[in-house]
Amino acid sequence: LVRASLGCKMLLTDYKQGIYTISLNRPEVKNAFNPELIDLLITEFKKASLDSKIRFIHLKGEGSVFCAGADLNWMKSLAKYSYEEN
Repeated sequence: LVRASLGCKMLLTDYKQGIYTISLNRPEVKNAFNPELIDLLITEFKKASLDSKIRFIHLKGEGSVFCAGADLNWMKSLAKYSYEEN
């Protein structure tokens, strides 16, 4: 069993017997997505797609909630972005 943490522990991964578990680890904000978490997820899914030993990906959330959606603080900050930035 391998347990690694990525991106200040925002994402945790486990691999065991062909099952790759990716855990969202922001329980303090109900595992809400922000740009860093999205980038980490994309990286992990790309990496997993190249590994022929992985037969199944289990995506889960740490804490009591899988994922609340987008981080509200991030969404509020988007209002200040220009059209091009959005």
